[in-house]
Amino acid sequence: MVLLAAVAGFFASEYLHRPPAFDLRAIEYRGALRESGDMPVLEVFFATNRNPCGENNAPDFGSDLHDTLHFGRAEIRIPSAFRIGDTQRPDLPRATTDEDYATVEKVEMLSESGFRALLAERMAGQEYAGARIFVPGLNHSFDSGLRQAAALQFGLNLHQPMILFSWPAQPSISLDGYRRSEDNVDASALALEKLLEPYGESRIDLLAHSLGCRVVCRAFRGLMSNDLWSRAEPSLPNVVLAAPDVDAADFTQAFLNEVQTLAGRTTVYVARNDGVLIISDYLHDSLRLGDNATSQTAVEAALTAGNNSRVEIIDASFVNNDFTPHSYFYQNRAVFADLYNLLRNDVPAHERQLLRHEKAREANYWVIPP
Repeated sequence: MVLLAAVAGFFASEYLHRPPAFDLRAIEYRGALRESGDMPVLEVFFATNRNPCGENNAPDFGSDLHDTLHFGRAEIRIPSAFRIGDTQRPDLPRATTDEDYATVEKVEMLSESGFRALLAERMAGQEYAGARIFVPGLNHSFDSGLRQAAALQFGLNLHQPMILFSWPAQPSISLDGYRRSEDNVDASALALEKLLEPYGESRIDLLAHSLGCRVVCRAFRGLMSNDLWSRAEPSLPNVVLAAPDVDAADFTQAFLNEVQTLAGRTTVYVARNDGVLIISDYLHDSLRLGDNATSQTAVEAALTAGNNSRVEIIDASFVNNDFTPHSYFYQNRAVFADLYNLLRNDVPAHERQLLRHEKAREANYWVIPP
């Protein structure tokens, strides 16, 4: 019954949930490549180990693993009536029009050297010299990943270049699609490691969601053997793991050391009643880091980290008492506002509008109040 309820909750939250209006026009956004009418067009860089399947004049990538890492840039139009979470196309069952959604206008392939040279040029032109990398999770195509990366860049008012690492997570919520996505994690971690290797002395923030968090954790293990990355000073100012589909025991026993070494601050967003993670708990017979429903997994992880200020756990359970959308980190207004303060304003948890969890004692475990 719990599994059936979780499945039902997932479908309801992912496909019937209408994201709340979030007035972004009050924010002066200056990161647009150009304007298209009153709609900004954003530039998103990408690196992908998906299989190429498009034509030369219209590059595209499928859902199979490819042994080559491809590089490029895209231009995405953001609608004037933008809502947080509106990155899907109108062929999904929502009563909307084309103008309600982010639209990919152009995809341009680049050589690796051309990609890194153009990215360096964009990074150097910013007051905060650096970039942001987004690693999506389940149920993403190459196209939807570009749109979500652009929506996050716009909604968070990020002026630094945005890079999408598009790994072959299957664009399906079936059990077979999930298992195929899991099979692609290790190879994708190696590809992400290759993308990150030259940037050990750069300021790169990294945001990962769901199964993409597992890709990140395993890539960190490889980077620890890289002298440029394993030095004393963290190379990544902020790492965000949102609804991580990562085994909680593996995180505390195997990945926590790498995360604390490589990241200046790691923020883990967790919630109870996350339907996808409840299913994952069941499939793996072990608790996910992002699911705190059964035995306060997140609290245990925070206590394992002790008082180390580099790891902050943020519990979003109380802002939605029903089944929580697995993509709550950008669909829920309160969570998105917290993410904005974290990534846009670089505000630590103890200075944001959060409450310390009563069971966390002095550990960095915080709650977004209802």
